[in-house]
Amino acid sequence: MTNVMFIVAVIIEIGLPIALAVWLTRRYKFGWGIVGVGVLTFIASQVIHIPLLAGIGSGLNALGINFPSGTLGAVLSGLYLGLLAGLCEEPMRYFGFKLLKKRAEPIEAGVLAGAGHGGIESIFVGISVLANMLIAYLVTNTSVQIPGLTPEMAAAITGAPWYAPLLGAFERIFAITLHITLSLIVWRSVSHRKFAWLLLAILYHMVVDAVAVFMTNMGVNMILIEAALLVLTVINIWLLLQMKKHWKKPEVNEPAL
Repeated sequence: MTNVMFIVAVIIEIGLPIALAVWLTRRYKFGWGIVGVGVLTFIASQVIHIPLLAGIGSGLNALGINFPSGTLGAVLSGLYLGLLAGLCEEPMRYFGFKLLKKRAEPIEAGVLAGAGHGGIESIFVGISVLANMLIAYLVTNTSVQIPGLTPEMAAAITGAPWYAPLLGAFERIFAITLHITLSLIVWRSVSHRKFAWLLLAILYHMVVDAVAVFMTNMGVNMILIEAALLVLTVINIWLLLQMKKHWKKPEVNEPAL
């Protein structure tokens, strides 16, 4: 049953962002270039984020600086990781819209760029889940040995609760709605030339990530964590609807010739 759910989760994690991008490009009659810029902004942000995270972590360890234990440590760790993610990803969105220039003027460009940004992340996660599932299956059912992966570790993957893969897939749905929301906030910063909106996007990114990290560090049950993400997803969808409603420029009907 778990293996079947892993396959379903992978289909969702890879197929959903592709289907969403196809639907949005047809719905708004945009080319794939804007989605592609969203993809590139995510990849570029991770080229900076991953080494920076490792470098800062090594530096703190060398200095003997660690987060305190307990609730305070979980809060500080969440805020630190969330802030670092926001500082790496949101400016990249900003530069992406600058790169698009005139093509980024419609608010729909913010939606497509966000779908590309969150979509490629979901695809990468889906590929990773698929690879881990196949490797774990080989280790537990054949004589294949993978360095660094013990049979016990592989069994923990294949023996996970049947709903665990689906929870992971839901997290990708939440992440995509978050990325589109953040993309529209940054789009606002570019379109109205107000740096404060970029700062707001960084702050919002930090807070949302901090909530997830805090709950994980505190050992909160995964069902409760997903429930919290569901609430945040509803909030993000509401924000998206409000932004689309109030920020979109009214269309001016051209006089008939």
